[in-house]
Amino acid sequence: MNVNDNYPLMISPIPKTKGFDEFNKEEVKQYFDWYVSQSDIRINQLQHYIADSGSPEVKLDGTPESFIPLWRWFENNIQTEKKTEEEMEAEMVGRPEWMRKEIRKVDWKFTVMTYALAVDIAFYFAKVFIHYHNGISWGYYTKPKNLISVKKPVLVGFRNGVFMDPRLIAMNCCSKSLRERKKTRLLDIYNSWIEEVPRN
Repeated sequence: MNVNDNYPLMISPIPKTKGFDEFNKEEVKQYFDWYVSQSDIRINQLQHYIADSGSPEVKLDGTPESFIPLWRWFENNIQTEKKTEEEMEAEMVGRPEWMRKEIRKVDWKFTVMTYALAVDIAFYFAKVFIHYHNGISWGYYTKPKNLISVKKPVLVGFRNGVFMDPRLIAMNCCSKSLRERKKTRLLDIYNSWIEEVPRN
């Protein structure tokens, strides 16, 4: 990603021409260490940005309850833009005809800024979860290759080998809030994941 004038974006240490599925073991570890090291930096930046946007009442104080004002603020800042024809064509390469038709129906995408905010909210979501639940930490998996979020930083330590991808959660919530606003959406997800935490 490039750098936005108002909100510096994360720049991966791995060339962006490479997808996660192409990472070797060394690159997976390098990306993981870098990504986790960005957590506090990104959360602090998010807090400053929220305050500067005229919402000083939104405090990232490390409590689950703070998810409500945070998500209410974010719902007011979700933005989309129209995909270019080139982007549409790239998505359809190698796809069967029926899938190409479905891809054509979704001619929009979230803006880079919206995605950046969602990723930083995911950092905060993860930090709060780790703080309140012993045994939950950042980790990653390198196999099986068809596993969702394989080679990406995820939260591990849940029951039955279940893991959580905070970025995926944030983006799914973002998509749902685009259709219907719900200020407790992030807190609801948090509470549902508590059920997956091992009980001592």
